[in-house]
Amino acid sequence: MLAKIALGLAIGAGALFVAFSSAGGLAGSLHFLNNVDGRWIVAAGACELAVYVILSLHLRYLAGPQANARKLAPFRLSLILFGLGSVLPAAPAEGLVMAGAMLQRRRLARRRAVIVLGLSQWFSGAALYAVAAVDALVVIGLTRLPLPDRSALIAFAIVCLVSLAALGYFGSRQRVAEWIAVAFDRFRIGRPRPPAAESRARGAAWRAAVAHVVSGPGGVVFLLTTAALAWLADAACLHFSLLAIGVHVRSDVLLLAYVAGIVLSMLPLVPAGAGVIETVVPAVLSLAGVPIVAALAAVVLYRMLSTLLPAVLGGLALVGLRLQKPPEIPEQRLTSLTVGLGSAPGDG
Repeated sequence: MLAKIALGLAIGAGALFVAFSSAGGLAGSLHFLNNVDGRWIVAAGACELAVYVILSLHLRYLAGPQANARKLAPFRLSLILFGLGSVLPAAPAEGLVMAGAMLQRRRLARRRAVIVLGLSQWFSGAALYAVAAVDALVVIGLTRLPLPDRSALIAFAIVCLVSLAALGYFGSRQRVAEWIAVAFDRFRIGRPRPPAAESRARGAAWRAAVAHVVSGPGGVVFLLTTAALAWLADAACLHFSLLAIGVHVRSDVLLLAYVAGIVLSMLPLVPAGAGVIETVVPAVLSLAGVPIVAALAAVVLYRMLSTLLPAVLGGLALVGLRLQKPPEIPEQRLTSLTVGLGSAPGDG
C-alpha cells in the first residue's frame, strides 16, 4: 500500500512539474492568481456546490427514501464518495469502501449498498463519455480548432455513443446477467465452483435487484440526467475560474478541454489525476489561443475549488457520520429497505 501511495505521488509530482515547466514556471501562474476577480470565484464555488447537490439527488434516488431519514445524509455521502474518495491513491475503490460502510450504518441492505455504489459509478462514467462524445461532434462541426486528427475524434464520439447504447441495452437483459454470473464463477480461484443453475439464479437475482432500484426508463433518464448535470456544473466551475483570471473561452471548446482532462486523468494510482488535468486542459485551451500560463493558473484555481475543498469537506463528513448514531428506522420501513433485494444463492 505504501509503495502504491509513493508511486502515485511520484507520478503526480512529475506530471505537475511538466505542467508548470511547459507553462514557463510557477511565477507566471502566481501573477495571474494574485489578480483574480473575486466575483467569478464565488460563481465557481456556487457551481461546485451545485455539483454535490445534484449528486446528492442522484444518490438519494438510488438509496431510496427509506434510507434518507436525515436529509443531509445523501449530500455528505456524495462528498465522501466523489470528493474525499477521488483524492485517495486507490480511487475510486477507497471512496466506495467508505461510502459502503456509511450506507450499511444507515441500515441499508448489503446488496442495495453495492447496487447504489455500482450504479452511481456506472451512470457517472456513462454520462461523462456521452457528454464528451456529443461535445466532440459539436466542436468538429462548429469550430476550426487546429485539432491533430479530426477523423479520430469523430470515430471516438461514434464509438462512445454506440457502446453506451449497447451496454445499456444488453446490461438490462436477464440472460446477459445470468451469463455474466456463470462466467464469473468459472474463473473463481480457491473457491468451489457452484452449479451453473445456481450461478444463473444469482445473476437473475442481481438483475431483479437492479430493476427494483432503477424503476424503468424514467429512472434511467433521471440518473443519466443528474450525472450529466453534475459534470456540466463542474465544467462551469472551470469556466468561471477562467473568467476570474480574465480569460473567456467558447463553451464547446471549454467543454472539450474539460472532458479531455477528466477522461485522461482516470489513470490508476494517480490521486485525482494530479498533474494530468494541469497538463491536458491548458494544452487543449492553447489550441483556442489561450496562453498556457493563464490557462494553468485557472486550472489551479479550479482544482482548489473542485478537488481540494470537496476532499476536505468529505473528510469532515466522514468523521461526522461515524460519530452519529445510526437513525432509528421503524420495523416496517426497515423491511421495505430489503424488498426485492434478498440474498441470492452463494451471496453469503
